[in-house]
Amino acid sequence: MDTRNDTVENRLEVPSKFAHIKGWGSDLMRGHVPNVFAEMGGKAEFKYNREAAVQKTVVLSTIALLGLLLWNQSKNRQRHLARQQMPGRRARCHD
Repeated sequence: MDTRNDTVENRLEVPSKFAHIKGWGSDLMRGHVPNVFAEMGGKAEFKYNREAAVQKTVVLSTIALLGLLLWNQSKNRQRHLARQQMPGRRARCHD
């Protein structure tokens, strides 16, 4: 088995994926929301490999939700710290 062809294909695949993601960015910059599900072949994957498609959807949704919660938590922490550092502001007593 010739492993040289495998490495060449892998080297060509990575820049292709970066170009694909870059295309999504340029679409967003122009105000067009790309249909990521369709562009990644989600319909075919769901039809022929349903279990993996559902598993991938659950994992990606969980990661997105955790990222959103962490981002929101950091924004709330920044707001709280900014309020504490404001001069002339009385501290509130929380019961």
